Amino acid sequence: MTSMEVISSTAGIENDQEQVNPRRIHDPNASRLFWYLFGGSRGGEARLKIVTCLMKRPYNRNQLAKIVRLDYKAVQHHLGVLEKNNLIIRQGEEYGVMFFISPYLEAKSDAFEEVCNKIGKR
Repeated sequence: MTSMEVISSTAGIENDQEQVNPRRIHDPNASRLFWYLFGGSRGGEARLKIVTCLMKRPYNRNQLAKIVRLDYKAVQHHLGVLEKNNLIIRQGEEYGVMFFISPYLEAKSDAFEEVCNKIGKR
């Protein structure tokens, strides 16, 4: 096999790997996590509202409290739960903290949508 044939055969392998969409791979752990956080625990509906807002654009705690019509402290608690479970990330300091959807949630958005549709809250 010539070096050119080896390069072309390995390029085909790389292309095959790139075509696999990680969002389409069923991840039972992600589904379980989403069911627990949004469907199986107290505050799931509030967390679902918060994540839905953050999927549209980033917000700070005060903005989220107004949008989802919850107490500031309740929003702070739910943001902590979501951050602890790697569904959101924060950017900034103190009053300027903005919250964003995490790369993990972006990658598992199909599982998130599936759970939301089954819960019937979205």
